[in-house]
Amino acid sequence: MIKKFIYVFMVAAFGLFAAGCATIVHGTSTRISIDTVPEGAIARVGEQMTTTPGTLIVKNSQPGVIEIQKDGYQPATYYLQQQMSGWVWGNVLVGGFIGIGIDFISGGAYKLTPKDINLSLIADGNKS
Repeated sequence: MIKKFIYVFMVAAFGLFAAGCATIVHGTSTRISIDTVPEGAIARVGEQMTTTPGTLIVKNSQPGVIEIQKDGYQPATYYLQQQMSGWVWGNVLVGGFIGIGIDFISGGAYKLTPKDINLSLIADGNKS
């Protein structure tokens, strides 16, 4: 009887520790590094912005469109791609349905790509 209890306890504990695998492994947001030629452009996603070279932190659950602007250059738009993390399958294999829910609600089930953006801006042909 005690042996069975210990076995059930260990399986339950393992399930709890494995819950939210993707969220634990790579978090709920992604740091996107942005560099432009020339430097000094403004990169923006939602309410966040940085001057290049710089970094934006984007929530995995809401993939963003990064807009890059600099006076004298054509504006650029960059679309982040949302991909499902392989760590979600860790919850499926272990039976951590709570963990799967946590991963999807928190955004940990996804990862954004690319993490590094290097962009050469095109000079604007319109001279004022």
